[in-house]
Amino acid sequence: METILRKLMIFVGHNLVFPRTYAYSLPEETVMSLAHSIIDYESNLKKDVYVEILNLMNYKLGYTTEKKYNLYIFLLLDRTDTDESITEEIAVLRDRFVKNYGEQITRIDPFEINLQQFEEFDKYAEEALENLRPKVSLIGFSGVGKTTITKLIQGLELPKRHIPTITGYITECRLGLGKKGEKSKSNIPFYLWDTAGQVRFASVWAKFIKGSDIVILITDSTRQNILESRFFVNLIEKETPDAAVSIIANKQDLPDAMPAKEVEKMLGYPTYEMIAIDPDYQESILTIIAKTARVVASRTEFISEKFQEDNRIKLLEKAGVLLNQGRILEASDIIKQASEISKVLGYQEKADLLLDISNKLFSRYNEGLAFIEDIKP
Repeated sequence: METILRKLMIFVGHNLVFPRTYAYSLPEETVMSLAHSIIDYESNLKKDVYVEILNLMNYKLGYTTEKKYNLYIFLLLDRTDTDESITEEIAVLRDRFVKNYGEQITRIDPFEINLQQFEEFDKYAEEALENLRPKVSLIGFSGVGKTTITKLIQGLELPKRHIPTITGYITECRLGLGKKGEKSKSNIPFYLWDTAGQVRFASVWAKFIKGSDIVILITDSTRQNILESRFFVNLIEKETPDAAVSIIANKQDLPDAMPAKEVEKMLGYPTYEMIAIDPDYQESILTIIAKTARVVASRTEFISEKFQEDNRIKLLEKAGVLLNQGRILEASDIIKQASEISKVLGYQEKADLLLDISNKLFSRYNEGLAFIEDIKP
């Protein structure tokens, strides 16, 4: 089960040195007050907390401590995630922060710490975001436009006729986030599940949506289909009560289509109008997913495989330049990023090879440092 990492906060003492907000959650003053209270409480205890997870209304707050470095790391997530996956990500973040900055923060007055010192930790935060990607399920009866909307999200050629989806379809997607008029600087990865809508597959609908963080119910905007779709509303509330839900009133170009406001009154969840066969609606569906997930963005875009492949090539070119300049550690990090993109694109062998190269370069760098230490007078 996956979810959205909504907020990451790293403190040295009471000083917030690495704040990142990926999606809306509890009010900022509430989260900060709670974090400072936990720091006050934990600072009086002798033992470290490996990982503690608290339930807060519709969210989970996980945290860890490292007293040696006066370090406290907090993750705020949805309640749909498992404690095991939260524990794993917090532990990884703690170990990487200590490895990269542990000795550094022990030598600096906490009040003199500059947030820019920790900017490079962004790549590890992005990894946590990657590993905690949400599951977005599209559900609805056959013929309402689920597969067309899936293709619209991906920017693929839209189908000219209805071909029923057999059992289901799962794809990895990325939602680019940014401000209007600017290129996306960050993105939210997610799994998109397109479920079969034919009645003969009704027995597997519950299994498909179980564990979803976001459920998008799609109707064809006819009164009969909307009334029948109450079945899915009941199914969602039974199988995944903590999921965020939105409804798409598709096929608004047809004469008998009911407006979104009417559909919302009948089904009880935020509803958006859509004409899925119109490519101009791509940003609309991405915005709907962003609004449902409550991520922080004023504009969205789909991060295509081509974009990721181009980025992978640029990273490898940059790594080559860094190696020519003798900047081994930086090259190692860049190659590791290229490895992660290769994995997302399904190039597992390339991903493993690049990761191996990255690790070898990192080892060579450490060997060089150790050699220098040994020959010092």
